[in-house]
Amino acid sequence: VIIVPNQHALKEFLEEKNLTADSDEGKRAIINLIESEVNEYRTNGKFGNMFPQRWLPVAIGILEQSFTEENGLMNSTMKIVRVKILDKYQDLIDYLYTPDAKAVTNERNIEEVEKMKLG
Repeated sequence: VIIVPNQHALKEFLEEKNLTADSDEGKRAIINLIESEVNEYRTNGKFGNMFPQRWLPVAIGILEQSFTEENGLMNSTMKIVRVKILDKYQDLIDYLYTPDAKAVTNERNIEEVEKMKLG
């Protein structure tokens, strides 16, 4: 799955935990928070019965930039433009199918968190 997190909510989370986005601990806390939110949809999670487990992602790719009409990833009716997303993020999508991507705190996710304006 590709996730574009709410950066304002992440900033508040870091403030609550007395962490900064510049620290390794802060980056890992953000990534682990995102993973825990996804895990709420797994069998023992708060929303465990909402979806078949086979629909849930094995790997998570975090993006710093959201899909907007300005960047061409969303059209004027607020629908994502799948082909443009595939073109732009094909490398990430391919990576998500590798064993390295299964660890949510992989280098790619850490790099995306570093790009976010959370400080």
